Amino acid sequence: MQSEIAKISIHDDLTAYAVNIVDATRNKAEISCGASPRALLSMLRCAQALAFMDDRSYCIPEDIASAAALTLPHRLVLSSGARLSRVTGEDMIARILSQTKVPR
Repeated sequence: MQSEIAKISIHDDLTAYAVNIVDATRNKAEISCGASPRALLSMLRCAQALAFMDDRSYCIPEDIASAAALTLPHRLVLSSGARLSRVTGEDMIARILSQTKVPR
């Protein structure tokens, strides 16, 4: 199944979208340590798996967004101010997704 998932295509625009999401985790004051390049790879593989489960041979923007919500929150180290404000990794990813331009 893993080899089949690896065959799912991801358009360059969607890869750039994923990179923008991960890059945003490194540029927020509320996040002390953002997602790594390995987190990006994990997110892309998850997006491929989501497309596979929907019986598609390609990813769509919703796959990338869903994969980000599933794979990134636990990888973030939030600032002490964010933790005191009870902001979660899930909150931060939702905020980043709402602020990142979706390719069409």
